[in-house]
Amino acid sequence: MRRTRTATWINTGTDVRDCGNDVDRILEKAHLDYTVDKSSIFLPNGFEIKDRVATIRKEDGTYIGVVSPTYEIYQNADAFRFISEIPNIDILKAGETHTGLVYMIGKLPDVTVLNDTFEPYVIFQTSHNGRYNVRATICPLRFVCQNQFSDAFKHISNTIDIRHSRRLPTLVAQAQELLTDTSEYMAGFTNSAEELAMLKIASRDTVYQIIDKFFDSAKEISERQKAAMDEKKEFFMQCYLEEDNREFQGTVWGLANAFSDYMTHRPRKNTAYANESAFMSVTFDNKALSRFVELASSFAR
Repeated sequence: MRRTRTATWINTGTDVRDCGNDVDRILEKAHLDYTVDKSSIFLPNGFEIKDRVATIRKEDGTYIGVVSPTYEIYQNADAFRFISEIPNIDILKAGETHTGLVYMIGKLPDVTVLNDTFEPYVIFQTSHNGRYNVRATICPLRFVCQNQFSDAFKHISNTIDIRHSRRLPTLVAQAQELLTDTSEYMAGFTNSAEELAMLKIASRDTVYQIIDKFFDSAKEISERQKAAMDEKKEFFMQCYLEEDNREFQGTVWGLANAFSDYMTHRPRKNTAYANESAFMSVTFDNKALSRFVELASSFAR
């Protein structure tokens, strides 16, 4: 039976597709249209902590986080306003995680990579607790299997710092800069995919060797841990042998596809917290892909 595969953000945030690119409507629908302010922090004895302030929602005083007094607040509308000037982008989701990441997810027109359709997504983010920068993360999604490629290949950065762009004279200039950066990333992504498709893997036994080397621990593990590790390897091999990966089997690109499938769709608990954690880890913290590709490339002919 074919697995049901979706992007990790399907079960997170608020669907805002009916809002178009109207940032104010998006923020209102996703309940992100609040104002952030700073507030002094006092101990129970009345002593004020001078080197720290709290960020709060001005409307109801809800606590957000603790930052330095010089921390610069970017209201959600200010951080995301330039999105309305990006042509051909569809904003699909918006939300806020339990860790304070405020985000919008947009889709740009499809790109063809090795005769495969990829959907370039851009995740715009900000926060009000000092944990996250104001930036955009490019996340190509392989359409046929909904695999997320959220890491940078080689020297190609998949993150764009938005804060410096705020000094540009117009919102249109900000939008144009982001589109240029995204276009350059996708061109580099395509080149990397083509290079990896040229790196051949000798046999299925070699694939097993690569999987074993990546997942096996140098430390002694219990029988229970070993069984869990074997399940991971088995699921990875299932990803590698999927029909939609047949054309690329026997190449490092086929292994990269399998790894992204594994990371995006590996079994997880179906809870709000687990869904959100999967979205965060796969989208923003998937350095394992680069490590795996480097390992697989070392076995290539």
